[in-house]
Amino acid sequence: MAAVAFQAAALVYDHATGNIDVPVAHNFNQYFGIMSINNAAAGIREYKIQQMQMLAFSLCRRNPANNAELDQLFYGQHGITEMSIFQIIAQSVNAGFAHGVVATGNTLADGFSIIRAAQCWAQQNTGVLHALTAASFYQLPALQGALPTRVKISYSESSTVERGVRKILTSSVSSTKSNV
Repeated sequence: MAAVAFQAAALVYDHATGNIDVPVAHNFNQYFGIMSINNAAAGIREYKIQQMQMLAFSLCRRNPANNAELDQLFYGQHGITEMSIFQIIAQSVNAGFAHGVVATGNTLADGFSIIRAAQCWAQQNTGVLHALTAASFYQLPALQGALPTRVKISYSESSTVERGVRKILTSSVSSTKSNV
């Protein structure tokens, strides 16, 4: 079977709607079309960026060669590139990931079912997951007229070979304003 490549170069991320617009003929749709909304008039399928990011983050890992590499990336200041999202997903498909989710007609529910299937698959296949690097992210434009709250989200992963269990520890630290 030939390797799958999901070309992201011509895809459009519409920041206003939160959609990644994928042409109807794009090969990504045959694998994951049930989590998108068909916009036949525009000739595209619309994928919500939040679900695409969750799917990609479910199918990747930190760079084992440099665990501290992502420590200077912040939520609200950096975003994962569409190219990285599609590379991560393609690598997992090529390594054997097939979600097996049957369409219900509810794209949101179907998308979350695919994400759950991805997480289960990733637990058993950590060695073939795409390693995130700082190059997988880009600097988001500054918000006009506001100072965004700085939030750091850290994902630490470790695999225990003897139990075959993947542990994910998530810590989130944020600064908040007091109304005192």
